[in-house]
Amino acid sequence: MNLYAFASFARKTSSDRCRYLSFFERVTNIKTALCHCAFMLLPKLAVALSIAVVSANPGTNPLQSSDLHFSAEDVDVKDAVPISDEIWSLLKEDIDVRDQLQRQNAPLKDPKNWFSAAVVHLHKANEYDLVVQGEGPMMGANVTEFWVFAETKRGPKLVLKAPAHDLLLRNHVSNGYRIIEASAVTALRVSTLTYTFDGNHYVLIQK
Repeated sequence: MNLYAFASFARKTSSDRCRYLSFFERVTNIKTALCHCAFMLLPKLAVALSIAVVSANPGTNPLQSSDLHFSAEDVDVKDAVPISDEIWSLLKEDIDVRDQLQRQNAPLKDPKNWFSAAVVHLHKANEYDLVVQGEGPMMGANVTEFWVFAETKRGPKLVLKAPAHDLLLRNHVSNGYRIIEASAVTALRVSTLTYTFDGNHYVLIQK
């Protein structure tokens, strides 16, 4: 091979190598992006699949139309009502709410906007109980805080606080009160905690 032919061969080989490396980099970047997307979506897919499996399998407590469902994915609860002064006086005594209030450097406009509330009936249809869902700074990754208040003669009473992705108030009752389930996604696994009313508060009975 003469010198001209060798130089031409070397240039061609170098060009091919550059094209190969460029292609390899593009493939690597695409794979990295896909892996990142999969990592971000897997928790949500796990929740969606778990709900689909529960709904499709009648032996695993399927959702009923009379069940009340609250989710961290929702911007606001359905049929939201204002946070009353009575409820706010209880919320601001919560240790997590106090911590978040202390972390705020800028002047607060209205910390009540960190919450949305919906009227529910835990026991009787003429009693106006409340589910409060944390929003904004009260939310975490794939989880938020839920507070359940029961109406009493002395005013609203906190009967359950639960961090969860989903809160489900079953139409089934125990001791005359709705059964409550709190679900969360941890390490691609959906865990559900079941609570029943013991006459004073909701207590955990099943993991």
